[in-house]
Amino acid sequence: MPLGRLDYKQSYKTIKTILSPINLNQLQMVVEVSQSNWDEELENIDTPFLISFWAGWCGPCQALNPVIEDLSEIFAHKIKVCRLNADHDPALCDAFGVKKIPALLFVVDKKIVAQYEGFVSKEELEDEIRQYV
Repeated sequence: MPLGRLDYKQSYKTIKTILSPINLNQLQMVVEVSQSNWDEELENIDTPFLISFWAGWCGPCQALNPVIEDLSEIFAHKIKVCRLNADHDPALCDAFGVKKIPALLFVVDKKIVAQYEGFVSKEELEDEIRQYV
């Protein structure tokens, strides 16, 4: 095939395969939570969850994002991994006593079992989570 020409049928087939429901269901995504979807996402679940309080302007928060995403993959189907934008939901931050970001809470059986402020290594978080799952 000459450069510059696309085989649209082949491209569509490739994209359809990549985005098939089977593949999408295998991916564990980090769920964005807020006051508006808190009850739906977290209030009535039995699964342990890790929630990251962050903001777009926060450098350490940005550095922690890949760690959060990795944990989402490592513990897929064992815990729910969430992010909450502290700038958008200060009331939830207050409810959990979050004063600094980034902040992480790990909740098991509706109880906070671990709480971190600032950057935390992936290894430290993995060790903590493995104690409960």
